[in-house]
Amino acid sequence: MSDDVLKNSEDTASVPLDMLWVGMTVPHDIFTSDGKVKLVAEGIVLDEATLHRLVSVYGANASILVSKDTELYLKRHGVAAEHITNRKELEENTNYGEMQKETENLLEKTRLSQEIDKEAYSEVSDGLIDSIETVEERFLLDIINAIVPEDEYLQRHSTNVALLNGLFAKWLELTKDEIKNIVLIGLLHDCGKTRIPSKVLNAQRKLSDVEFEVIKMHPLHSYNLLSNFPEEIRLGARGHHEKVNGYGYPDGLKDEKIPVSAKIGSIIDIYDAMVSQRVYKPARSPFAVLSEMQKLKDHTLDAKLVDLFVFKLPNEFVNKPVVLSDDTVGLIQSIDINHIEYPMVIVKNQLIQTDENLYVKHMYIEDE
Repeated sequence: MSDDVLKNSEDTASVPLDMLWVGMTVPHDIFTSDGKVKLVAEGIVLDEATLHRLVSVYGANASILVSKDTELYLKRHGVAAEHITNRKELEENTNYGEMQKETENLLEKTRLSQEIDKEAYSEVSDGLIDSIETVEERFLLDIINAIVPEDEYLQRHSTNVALLNGLFAKWLELTKDEIKNIVLIGLLHDCGKTRIPSKVLNAQRKLSDVEFEVIKMHPLHSYNLLSNFPEEIRLGARGHHEKVNGYGYPDGLKDEKIPVSAKIGSIIDIYDAMVSQRVYKPARSPFAVLSEMQKLKDHTLDAKLVDLFVFKLPNEFVNKPVVLSDDTVGLIQSIDINHIEYPMVIVKNQLIQTDENLYVKHMYIEDE
């Protein structure tokens, strides 16, 4: 990329000038935002005088045109490669991709036949349990917290909930049989959505009151579809939208009446929905979601289970890269559980306290 004139293309990106720093070796030529003037040549070590001149002429917030490789280099500055996870490689190495695809296929078969292949779902749950037992938790969470295309949410959601259900059951030190049941509940909790008309289920807009009532029937549909499963699994799927204050659905159960498996499922279902990117909403960071969950304690979610979830998850995020609200990439240094939304982050070798003005947008996980 050494031409004196650079045209905008899929191989270039526009970034703010203040992402450059003194001492950096420029990976590729850097141009003005219109691509017509070369500002800095490839291979130059940027000195203070050059950077000061650029800022004086164009302003620190001016846009510059760089190669995609340079954009990645600028964002990664201060974040060592060993801290960065590649989603696709991880999904392949942990068998997540295979399990997710099989779950997607099974749900489609359920939609067409309106029957549950008990043995096939059981085999998928065994595969997920194997991952829970053999893969480091932080890598499983990397998969779940990764930014994926909006239209992949429904296909991945059941697999994600099953995995997180299993991790939660492991934290509670439940028996192997209990863990398998909770993983199965996560895998099957939304199987009733196969009875919801696709135009309602896949609507990319706010649902009408009537449509929402149709959606609210899916836990009952799940319960009915699971007629050949133990009642414990059926009730876990049926109750994942109940609230401890009694204002959930479909049965309006209060705290002690809600099965523990359903209480866990409710926490996990909400977490995965909030950290996921959808057509109508951006992804939220795990820290913002955990902070929101702390606000839901007692009146919506079980307080003790939320406390365990909020205590366990942050341990797996230390030394993980994140994208901040100014699009720079930093490394999580420490997390105060009492102010969980705003962790301490290292950016360009500086320790920064995030806040409402500079906050974590999402985890940084490569997709290629």
